[in-house]
Order: sequence, then C-alpha cells, then structure tokens
Amino acid sequence: MCVLLPLVFVKFSDRKEQCILIMEKTTNDLSAWLSSTTIGVPIPDADDRKPKWVGWLDQNLSQGCSVLYVAFGSQVEMSTPQLKAIDKGLEDSQVSFLWVVRKSEMTISHITDDLQEKVGEKGIIVREWVDQREILKHESVKGFVSHCGLNSVMESLCSEVPILAWPMMADQHLNARMVVEEIKIGLRVETCDGSVRGFVKSE
Repeated sequence: MCVLLPLVFVKFSDRKEQCILIMEKTTNDLSAWLSSTTIGVPIPDADDRKPKWVGWLDQNLSQGCSVLYVAFGSQVEMSTPQLKAIDKGLEDSQVSFLWVVRKSEMTISHITDDLQEKVGEKGIIVREWVDQREILKHESVKGFVSHCGLNSVMESLCSEVPILAWPMMADQHLNARMVVEEIKIGLRVETCDGSVRGFVKSE
C-alpha cells in the first residue's frame, strides 16, 4: 500500500529556517528509508551553529582567562562621550571583555570598530541579541558591568557572578543599593560629581 505522508516541517531553530518535505513511501520500509536517506538541506555541525561569542568564551576558558561582561540593557541611553570613556577604559584595563552594544549605539560603530582592532582577540564587541543567562553561566565570566535592571541582577545572582553596578534610571538605583549594601555581591562605579547620574571616567 502506498501512503502519502502529510507535510513535514523540519525547523532549524538556530537559523530560523524551515524545510518543507513531501515524502511518499510504502509503510513497510518507511522507517529504514528515513534512517538511511538524507533529505533537504544538510544539518550543520553544532559548532557551526554557535554564535561567535560562544566560541570566544570557550577559547578564553581553555586559556584560563577571566572575562568581564559589559551590558547595559535595552532601554538605557548613553551619551557619545560616555561611550567613548567606556571604550577607553576597556582598552586601558587590558582585561578580556565581552561588550554588548545596543542597536541605537551602533551609530558610533567607528569607535567600537577601532576598539576591536586595537584589542584584537582580547575582547569582543557584539552587536546582536545575546542569551545573557548563557553568558553569565559560562565559567570564564567572572564579572558583570551592569545597569542593574532587576532581570540582570537576578541572572547574575543565580550565576554567582559579582556585579560592578552602574545604575542609570528607574528602579536601577535601588537594585544597585541592594547589590552593594545589602547582599554585598558587588561594587558601585563612582561618578565625577558624586551624583547618581554623573559622568564616569575611563579610569
């Protein structure tokens, strides 16, 4: 008996592709046919599907290098001078870092591109969405420069990664106080004028 199977959707989640296959085969040898036949596009190796930053973190782990993760969430707006100060601070620190840049900050891509060229493999600047929990759980990540959004604080706590608190708006200041003064799992950046929204130097 010949059976026309319904449409089968094979979803490659990392690449967000779908391959629609129509298969027609007798029921008697269908299982053997499926196990021995390659249909549609080849499935890439797991390593090929990993984001670049995952491989970079793995490389640092294998070399015994600690990584500083830098991210300020999706709503924080930073001035160009402040972003330049972060840029210089990361370069001068000579630490390995992963800096996630928001889309709205990509207008200064010439600055971050210049930093990437200067530090080479020492740091990586990411301009795409990242899985923050995966980053914080990575064994190479030993510190988190954060705006102290509640989700970021909780994810860092669960991953046991200390926080360098840099609150900028809304409840972030209260969260930073909790991190530094109550739970005592982090430090707070110092602004030039001592205010909560002041400029932070590269030093």
